[in-house]
Amino acid sequence: KSLPDSQKDLFYSPSFSKFTQANIYKNYEVKCFIALDKTDFILCPFILRKFFFNKKSFFDITSLYPHGGPISNNPKNLQLKKYFQDKCIDYCNKNKIKNFLIRYHPAVGFKLSNLQNFKNIDTGDFIYVDLQKIDENDILKNFNRNVNRGINKAIKFNIETLISNDEKYILEFYDLYSKEMKRKKADKFYFFPKEFFLN
Repeated sequence: KSLPDSQKDLFYSPSFSKFTQANIYKNYEVKCFIALDKTDFILCPFILRKFFFNKKSFFDITSLYPHGGPISNNPKNLQLKKYFQDKCIDYCNKNKIKNFLIRYHPAVGFKLSNLQNFKNIDTGDFIYVDLQKIDENDILKNFNRNVNRGINKAIKFNIETLISNDEKYILEFYDLYSKEMKRKKADKFYFFPKEFFLN
């Protein structure tokens, strides 16, 4: 509630954390890093996971699927950022955490920086477009060839966009989604239960 309107996002809400704990991360713990400096704060929801390999246990942490990373109500507070980063490293070292996978939110939040022995990996072509600043033609020009081809095909076949909470459409989407995951031979993680979509 204390975040500016431009940063208020479903993926940082306590309700989303509770929802994913109940539906996606049943075997792991959803937690949150929080750093405070008077009225300034940084928060970063994450999942603590335990693994066994060669009869040894180890841990890793990852941001909630699909978007996460740290977020702050005052990103200009560099002292708090440094404190937050140092404490994240301390936590990982003390708890034998070998990996911290962050799926950065493409529109809000900030990236951790100056972390020794950390490696930043770009794993996707996330697109963030401010629709108030550019017109429709400029947006289309910035997409790659495959995206443009998909858009043109959708226009040609009169595809319509529907936003609905009607169970009929949710189940239809769930069916299409599940078939697509099977076709792509996706990891078991991505086969979310039907309740995930219904809720």
